[in-house]
Amino acid sequence: MGGAELLRLDPEVAGHPSRSAYLAMIEHAAQDMAAKVRRLQAIVRLEEQPSPMGSERPVLDMDRSTAT
Repeated sequence: MGGAELLRLDPEVAGHPSRSAYLAMIEHAAQDMAAKVRRLQAIVRLEEQPSPMGSERPVLDMDRSTAT
């Protein structure tokens, strides 16, 4: 995202409509990826819990594995 911010300051990019449009797409994609990474970082761990359906059907404790 920092590289896109630097490009935004470049007069050759700012003064050119199609370059500005491409830069906007790059910035949007970078922001979207940053949001996805933040969501992935919220996953702490998955823990197997005793299952009421027997040992053949383990249950993952999702409350402990995600930050909400």
